[in-house]
Amino acid sequence: MTDIFALVESVYAAGMDSAAWPAFLGRLCEAAGGHSACLLSHDAKTPKGRVETAYRLNPEAAIAYGSYFGARDPWALALKSRNALTRGLVSTGQAVVPQSSLRKNEYYADYARHHGLSQNVFAIDVSPQSGAGFVVTVLRPDRAGEFEESSVQLLTTLRPHIHRALQMHTRLSESAMARRMSEAALEHLSVGVLLFDSTGSLTYANTAARTIGSTRDGLVLQARQAMALCPRDNARFQSAMRQCVHTINRQALSAGAALQIARPSGQRPLTVLISPLAIADVGAAGAAAVAFVIDPEKRAELGGERLTQLYGLTRAETAVCTQLASGLSLAEIAERLNITRETARTHLKRILSKTGTHRQAELTRLLLLTQAGL
Repeated sequence: MTDIFALVESVYAAGMDSAAWPAFLGRLCEAAGGHSACLLSHDAKTPKGRVETAYRLNPEAAIAYGSYFGARDPWALALKSRNALTRGLVSTGQAVVPQSSLRKNEYYADYARHHGLSQNVFAIDVSPQSGAGFVVTVLRPDRAGEFEESSVQLLTTLRPHIHRALQMHTRLSESAMARRMSEAALEHLSVGVLLFDSTGSLTYANTAARTIGSTRDGLVLQARQAMALCPRDNARFQSAMRQCVHTINRQALSAGAALQIARPSGQRPLTVLISPLAIADVGAAGAAAVAFVIDPEKRAELGGERLTQLYGLTRAETAVCTQLASGLSLAEIAERLNITRETARTHLKRILSKTGTHRQAELTRLLLLTQAGL
């Protein structure tokens, strides 16, 4: 029986430490019934692709993919033609490129069949920082047959956790924190960072978080706790934090939440992004969950040009996104932009499609991570 909690724990460990990806891929490969597994990256604007890391993949195959066959990968080419590498997707290779078509090309004859990679099941994610498409794929040879629906369902369950882990992996790698997220590094972030241990107790707050807490305007930090002053907001905050801790303790499957915390001063609400955090050691204290706290009164606006580059949004769609990131509801956005609510909903549907998100809350989390540079 698949230990889904072990897989979730493993993927968050990979998000914090690039050396842990093969271990996660190995667990995933075994659970899905594959012979090998890879984390691939593809530039959505060019044919190039490469193997970032792998489990039980012949090194020769990894090199050949990056130097030649990655640009000829029929699955990647088909997905790019459908603009699917810029949004989330879980599928079998057979559903994207039928075997009858696959077997007619060079990729199959000289590469996939030779290395036992002709059957696959995969999940796609996109990096908000670079726009690159990441593909977590499990592979096996023709003789093993097509992947079962259970493998698709497994990856569908894991996809939001893979998504969050890849966000963490990309940003923390760029920040030289992939090996170990230290308190010294967290002090340089402009957003507030709160760390909670496996019991839900607050173990660390960086300078930005302490500054926000000291104003007692929405969020307070005291006695190893972080609390929202508004009872309703605090209930949501504590519930989301507990669910993240329970995920690391194998008691839940939460990918985190994006919340708003009202402020007595009347200023715009604080925005809080909470996520599970599988990491053995942060400074002197272990951490099971992290909360990023963003003060909309002090942060820079989300750049429209960046959104256009990352997701191909139109000017109107970008305007809706920037307002969403500021904490406005769709009705408020429609009023501020002088458009109808139906037009705002149409823009939202297109934005969800282009960003690979499925709900407004998921989109808001993505925008906050992009805005905070996380």
